[in-house]
Amino acid sequence: MPLFAPSHESCILQHPDRHLLVPLALRTASIFAECGRHAPRAYDMALALLACAASLLRHDEAAIRQAALLAMKEAISVLPFDQASEELFAFLKDLASTLGDTCHHDPDPDCRRHAQHLLSVTGMSLSM
Repeated sequence: MPLFAPSHESCILQHPDRHLLVPLALRTASIFAECGRHAPRAYDMALALLACAASLLRHDEAAIRQAALLAMKEAISVLPFDQASEELFAFLKDLASTLGDTCHHDPDPDCRRHAQHLLSVTGMSLSM
């Protein structure tokens, strides 16, 4: 997603109002993923959202980390795990580790709560 690529000229992570824009952009992408659940490329769309959101989990601003966690929840709900690749399961295993760190070490209580909820809701899928 070029909007989130630090090297891209229109990266919203550099915008002074990024704490407002990034969560809105992630929510919009989540809505597209949810609405496109049965679209031919829904799997690819959900994977892109998941990767984008995961890359923002260590951002300095809590609002952006919160939005990333909520977007990840949407992306994971769209992924058909019966069609998942080994690469996806490896990514999810690493993600579970990162979410565990977020649960214990994130300075924002809402981020910790969202990460814990994401792990509990998707526990079976992330442990594969």
